[in-house]
Amino acid sequence: VSEAVPESAMDIETLDGFLCALAVGPEAVTLGEALPFIWSDDPGTGAAPAWQSPDQHARITGLIGRMYAELAEAVAAEEQVEPLIVEPEDDDPDAAEMAAQLGIGWAMGFIAGMTLREDAWQAWVTSEGGDEDLKLIERLASDEAPAEERKGLVDELPSLLEDCAGFWRGMSAA
Repeated sequence: VSEAVPESAMDIETLDGFLCALAVGPEAVTLGEALPFIWSDDPGTGAAPAWQSPDQHARITGLIGRMYAELAEAVAAEEQVEPLIVEPEDDDPDAAEMAAQLGIGWAMGFIAGMTLREDAWQAWVTSEGGDEDLKLIERLASDEAPAEERKGLVDELPSLLEDCAGFWRGMSAA
């Protein structure tokens, strides 16, 4: 939400989905490689934050790096990862609108994360179970899923992430 970053920068929910994809994905992605995608939906344009100082740059990229490292450590330790998805409070005046958008940003971030290693992800996408998991993520990313369905889709994400990470662990052990 800082004015230092481009308007096209990922919000925290989208960032979490993006970093989750990197953490459970088939190949390592460095933070330096990921940052242009975090700042812009078109990283080739060179959109980058207008940092107020080197300290601000270091603080923000450090926070993102720690978030990524914590997700990667949880996945490596085979701990369940809970996606960071903002759910509406019942008394929130925008609750209905928020419920209709629940999980879209996270799912869009996850899909964006997959694009960094698109070819490598194909083994999971075409696997038994992986294809269904991807359909769930795509359904969540679309605005076609009704609000009453979204909460159920979001509730399935921790298991999906666990299955995905397990798939890649199994592939590396084979």
